[in-house]
Amino acid sequence: TKEANISFRGIAADKTKPSVTNIVAKTTTEINVIFSESNDLDPNTALNPANYVLDKSDFQILEAKFLDDETDSKTIVLTTSTQPDTAANFKMTVSNVADEFNNTMTKVDRFFTSTTDVSKGLAVSDTKVQLTLLKLLLSQLLLTQLTT
Repeated sequence: TKEANISFRGIAADKTKPSVTNIVAKTTTEINVIFSESNDLDPNTALNPANYVLDKSDFQILEAKFLDDETDSKTIVLTTSTQPDTAANFKMTVSNVADEFNNTMTKVDRFFTSTTDVSKGLAVSDTKVQLTLLKLLLSQLLLTQLTT
């Protein structure tokens, strides 16, 4: 019999825990939590709203979802009740989020500022509203030019 030498070279197991790099209030009802992670986040932990806790009860987290299931599993979009009317600083505690290799993050507190700019939340279906706003702005600009 002949002896065979077989070697296998696989990818080393990931031991790096996910960490939060940024929290951004995108609209008055949406907050993005961005993780620095080279692997996919575990959906069971990343999409659990209980893993994202606000320090004030001015508004609540209602739902957590990936920014894009197919292309971005490192940004979590939190849908909230309406945030306060004025820009305010908030602290969010993020914990228990793991990656696909079951590396669980260390609990962390991060600060972010709520947004009052509702125009950031306009969707494609709001095209008429956007066009109306554009017309108003252009009309004001033209009126200013004519009066000077």
